[in-house]
Amino acid sequence: MEHVRRIELIQLVASELADPRRAEVEHHLAECPVCQALFEQQVTVWRTLGEWTPDASQRDLLTGVERKLAERPAVLQPFWFGVGRLSRIAAAIVIGVGAGYGAARTWSPARTSPPPVASASDEQAATEALGVEYLADLSPAGLYAALQDMSVASAPEEGQS
Repeated sequence: MEHVRRIELIQLVASELADPRRAEVEHHLAECPVCQALFEQQVTVWRTLGEWTPDASQRDLLTGVERKLAERPAVLQPFWFGVGRLSRIAAAIVIGVGAGYGAARTWSPARTSPPPVASASDEQAATEALGVEYLADLSPAGLYAALQDMSVASAPEEGQS
C-alpha cells in the first residue's frame, strides 16, 4: 500500500487539494493508521499556526526610519561631485596605458646572432667522422630504413659479447 505524500496532507488540511484526489486521500486515511496519525499532526500544526498572532507592537521599524529621515534631510550632491573621482580613475588608466606603450616601444630584447652556418667541407668532415655518409640526402621516410640498417650493422653477432 502506498502512503499519502506529506504535501498532499498539507493541501488537504488547507482545503487546497483537488476533488478527485481529495476523495482518494480521504479514503486512504480511513484505512491507514500511519497516514491518519500524520494527518492529525498536520491538523494540530495548522490549528496552532492559525491561532498564533505575533506581537508587532514591540518592533515597529517604520516609525524609527521615518524619524531618522526627518532628522537628517537628504543632501543633493552637485553633478560634478562624482566627475572628480571618475576623472582620477580615467587619468590613472591613461597613464598606465601610456607607460606600457612607451616601455614596449623603447625596450628591445637582446638580439642574438644566428648560429654560424657550417661550410660544406665542415659538414663533409663531420659526416665522415660519424660514419653516416649515406644519410646525406635521404627523405624522412627513407631515414627510418637507413637507421634500421645502421642498428643491424652495429649489433653484435650471435655468440659475441
